[in-house]
Amino acid sequence: MHRMTRFFLVALAPLLALPVSRAQQLSLDPQDAPLLSVTDDANSVRLQQAKVDTIVLGGLAQTTVELVFANHGGRLLEGQLNFPLRDGQRITGFALDIDGHMRDAVPVPKAKGRVAFEAIERKQVDPALLEQTAGNHFRLRVYPLPPGGTRTVRLVYSEDLALSQGKYRLPVSLTHARGVDVLQWSLRIQAADAMPTASGTLARELAFKRVAGGWETALQRKRYEGRGTLELQWPNEQQARVYTQQWGDEIYFLAEQPLPPAMAMPKRRPLPQNVAILWDSSASARNRNREAELSVLSRYVAALGTAEVSLIRLRDVAEPVQRFSIRDGDASGLLGSLRETIYDGASQLAGWKPLPGVREYLLFSDGLDNYGSQQDLPALPPDVRLYALHAAGAHADALRLRQWSEARGGHLIAIDSTSPQAAVDDLLSAPAQLLDVELVGGDDWVVPTRVPRDGVLRVAGRLTTQQGQLRLRYRDSQGQMQDVKLTIDGRQAALSGPVPQTWASYWISRWSADPQAHAEQIRQISERFGLVSAQTSLIVLETVEDYVEHDIAPPAELREAFALLRQRDRDQRDDLQHRRVEEVAARFEQRIQWWEQVWPKGVMPRPEPTVAYEAARSASEANRQR
Repeated sequence: MHRMTRFFLVALAPLLALPVSRAQQLSLDPQDAPLLSVTDDANSVRLQQAKVDTIVLGGLAQTTVELVFANHGGRLLEGQLNFPLRDGQRITGFALDIDGHMRDAVPVPKAKGRVAFEAIERKQVDPALLEQTAGNHFRLRVYPLPPGGTRTVRLVYSEDLALSQGKYRLPVSLTHARGVDVLQWSLRIQAADAMPTASGTLARELAFKRVAGGWETALQRKRYEGRGTLELQWPNEQQARVYTQQWGDEIYFLAEQPLPPAMAMPKRRPLPQNVAILWDSSASARNRNREAELSVLSRYVAALGTAEVSLIRLRDVAEPVQRFSIRDGDASGLLGSLRETIYDGASQLAGWKPLPGVREYLLFSDGLDNYGSQQDLPALPPDVRLYALHAAGAHADALRLRQWSEARGGHLIAIDSTSPQAAVDDLLSAPAQLLDVELVGGDDWVVPTRVPRDGVLRVAGRLTTQQGQLRLRYRDSQGQMQDVKLTIDGRQAALSGPVPQTWASYWISRWSADPQAHAEQIRQISERFGLVSAQTSLIVLETVEDYVEHDIAPPAELREAFALLRQRDRDQRDDLQHRRVEEVAARFEQRIQWWEQVWPKGVMPRPEPTVAYEAARSASEANRQR
């Protein structure tokens, strides 16, 4: 049996690709992690080409990444790519080359996808499986990587862009492009008036060209040996935008309401005098930058001045409460105790009880709940807040942490280890918050967050009429109430784009606070819109017979053959069943005739094997050998 060759991929907007290297420890910062690490036969597999195309419309970006891997060795290998996505990024498509053309993946229940992949892999043919592992991490399994040959993988993902000081920002990491044989990158920004600006790596090489109401640029490099990050910015005219798109017989919309820069800057909030620290002490906490988290906690306590602080360490079972009396913002006792924490075991993040008198909770965790039933956190009184903080980068389950905190009056704070003060300012401030949404002419509206940390309020929904009205009421960062009305026109809805899948991903995010309670809803919406989730994966199989054998609906190109083959199988089963019934009736009649004979009857005749019997035996033997 061949030894598995593993690959590690980093997804950075919009560049996912890059060089092969030997195995090394994965950094907390995705920009420091290798794209491709080969644990065996390290010099045999090489990233031959990386082609990355990004299209931006308003605050949405959709990126298509095509990677060509070449196996220069003499053995058949399996590829496994493990990659994190940033918070706000979501996979919307996946394809693999089969017989010289790209075949789109189809959604499948997670367990069923694994069974099909492993069964077909044993035949040494071409399956590929993309599945979510923990948090916002994904794993892509490709087989085979033929000796002396290549395999091409295409990934499509979309993301919500951040708006800062009136400008959209798109960071492009080029660090891991070092050594790729051919790198091609292109960007098209639609519906933008002002020309974008670029800074950082390769910025001087970019030339923006005006095209049909927008801008585009591109670059190509061979054996690129640079490193660093390219950042693109372009002004937003502070105009609300509404995008509509048709999906089947339904029309979906996405509305974006930018917050003016003055509103986006929050003011300080009053702090309580009785708080509790929920400190995730499970083994996965080793992947967090705990010193950065302690730095934020220290500055928060300094801002408290005088307060009572309760500490609860969370593992598979919550530890007893430790209490600290803070005077003059001195956190030395609390920090000293936390630095003595031993990190091991599983985590049950809901395994604690609210404490009387506590007005605010700070949950320091990656959100990975791997013990017990993964329930929602305990409910809190309306005037008690919970903030979720982490310095785990892409290792955190940001969806769950966001839903947990926003449902309890707080919000999620991702700590950048290079600038912890930004997280402190966020924690001590009262940000803008969406309070109410009214939708006329539509239903099933959903928001990714009620606390828009990226400067944009977003609402997605489904139209039930050709036109609708959306009303947003929110409190800005200065505490003032704002009321916005938007018109939704579905009469010229686009026929393609990321809007329906964005709507679906927002619902999956909302349900992620309690995934077990919403498992069936997550599975259904993921399968319908072709999304990877905790309940579903994306799979590519080689032949239409493989799809029929495992009862997996194929991509559009194989649907007609799939339907014919399934009908043929049904006809064969019906015919076999009919003949089997006739055979049983004939044997029964033969037995009756034997019993009706005059004694001595002799030995009952042994029935001869029939066509139906032989067909059933062959089918049973084939199933046993699979």
